[in-house]
Amino acid sequence: MVFTPEGHRDLECSEYAARQQRVRRRMAQQELDVLLVTDPANLYYLTGYNAWSFYTAQILVLPCEGEPLMYMRHMDAHGAHRTAIGIRAERVIGYPEQIVHRPAIHPGDWVARHLRDAGYGRALRVGYEGDSHFFSIRMFMALSATLPEWQLQESRELVNWVRLVKSPFEVELMRAAGRVCSQAMRTAL
Repeated sequence: MVFTPEGHRDLECSEYAARQQRVRRRMAQQELDVLLVTDPANLYYLTGYNAWSFYTAQILVLPCEGEPLMYMRHMDAHGAHRTAIGIRAERVIGYPEQIVHRPAIHPGDWVARHLRDAGYGRALRVGYEGDSHFFSIRMFMALSATLPEWQLQESRELVNWVRLVKSPFEVELMRAAGRVCSQAMRTAL
């Protein structure tokens, strides 16, 4: 497999779509309607978005069927749609900067209300990344309080398990990286 610059973007788009489909199949096996992805590595794996402000709430809301949503601080949302592949700009939503790092309010409160307004305020089985360092207790509490219809369940590292099996695209990139590394070592020696 040889990658050309002009064909790379299309291949990248299909790769991210295939990754999301593999995750959705695993979600169906776990009987989840929605998955909340907060681990920066998993955000990158599923969308190509490099989580700039990983220390604040950033969530990919991946429904088993339908278009995903991404939530992040307002200043990051402006650029995220340019790097998040397969997510339309209007589906990348920035919460107000005034609620970042405030003791009386949490971005999770805003996100939960927005999700309710976006039609997610019904009985759903929602998986969350309980092992993610970036899914805070305050986020969990905000979602639980604002969306009590949700049955929140730990996803048991769902995306991480999908990531273990490499696609032909990923294998080729790993081989190309190995060739570059080998040439660099030969040159250094």
